[in-house]
Amino acid sequence: MDKMTAQVLIIEDNAVLAEEITRSLAGICRVEVVVSEDEAKPSLQGKSYSLAIIDADLSTHKGLEVFKRLRRLTPRLPFLMISSTSDTALAVAATKAGVADFIRKPLQADLLQSAVKQVLAEKGIAAPLRFSGAPDSEWFIGGST
Repeated sequence: MDKMTAQVLIIEDNAVLAEEITRSLAGICRVEVVVSEDEAKPSLQGKSYSLAIIDADLSTHKGLEVFKRLRRLTPRLPFLMISSTSDTALAVAATKAGVADFIRKPLQADLLQSAVKQVLAEKGIAAPLRFSGAPDSEWFIGGST
């Protein structure tokens, strides 16, 4: 999988948050969103992902338990977990279970992007270079206009 085809599976049942994550990761990777464990399983078995992001606060099941079950299907796939809770015990349990990073809501785009880029880099997948501070169309090479 080259740097332009990094694909991330988002397991998030809140449509607004799923859209926020998708927007935050635009330009870094391709994103596919599923809303449940039942939707995630066939996706994980049928496609190759660079990373999965799972919400600990899924409405139907606890995200940590869903993570553990999905992890059995794809033991090499790194996962990030997001959560609205400040429960340190959950963060520690998730990390001990194999979650690569635990990110608190409300999400900050730069922290999410950084965590995703770090996981991709660890897998040998470079995220596209993006300049901050101005839209891509405002950057000039060599100071020319």
